[in-house]
Amino acid sequence: MITQFENKLVSSFFLYIDHQVLKKGQAYTVQEVNFNKAQDEFQVNGTTYYVFNSPYEQLVSDASIPTGGFTGISINSGATINLNQSGFFGINYDEAQLYFTGTNFSGADIKATGCIKDFNVYLNNQTEEELLFETKFELRPKASDQVATSSSFLLSKAVTYPAIFIRMESADGEDFAFGGLDKMISNFRCLVLAENNYSLDACCSILKDLRKTEFSIIDNSVLPFSQFGAITGSAYNYDTQVANQTDKALIWSVSVSKISFSDTRIKLTNPQICSALVDFEVYTFRNPRA
Repeated sequence: MITQFENKLVSSFFLYIDHQVLKKGQAYTVQEVNFNKAQDEFQVNGTTYYVFNSPYEQLVSDASIPTGGFTGISINSGATINLNQSGFFGINYDEAQLYFTGTNFSGADIKATGCIKDFNVYLNNQTEEELLFETKFELRPKASDQVATSSSFLLSKAVTYPAIFIRMESADGEDFAFGGLDKMISNFRCLVLAENNYSLDACCSILKDLRKTEFSIIDNSVLPFSQFGAITGSAYNYDTQVANQTDKALIWSVSVSKISFSDTRIKLTNPQICSALVDFEVYTFRNPRA
């Protein structure tokens, strides 16, 4: 199945939300990050990829953010190594992983300096009830936490917060103009999870202010991510990626509602989390029958 319009709309909305939270909220911390050898090496087309994990999930891939996107790494405090040098194949910023080929580097001290997100951003295929009632979240380690240097934490598969979970709720279309032009109405929902009300209010304020703003619909072919989500060559810069994209979407309305923690199931599963739902109505204008 080739990529369709809604695939591009969802991914573009995701990238826009991520960019706005990072840019307007300066929701990141510049930090030297340690990477340690993980157990889950994998093979693609006969090539073995060795994986190194960081406890700081997620990392900022957007080079339009100051210090965003790692420019290189050091191994055992040596000279800076850039992508496609010494077996350094790629960086998966969302999973906070480095990929190497050819050399295992087991036991090596690998470091890089870059940005750690204050809010992870995920595309979500679960309902809000499943996330809040059935998913146990772990607070993402901070730069000052001692656990950040512990290799035991790196093997954890826990879902971490603060985070924004994005899901398209519904989509519909209606006639708009002669010649077959339709107004497509897409409804997105963001579940925002924060560690305190201050961070929750700040994030929701940024999202609420996106009302009546446009974002570019990015063709997937111009994005520099590999088939397993890694950047393996040219850097990702949101401002550059949208510069030549002509298709736009309009965020018409945004509504925010905080979630009450009176439900016992939430108290038992995630008692420390502050949460809110942010609903977006997005308009696009296109001729789907052209």
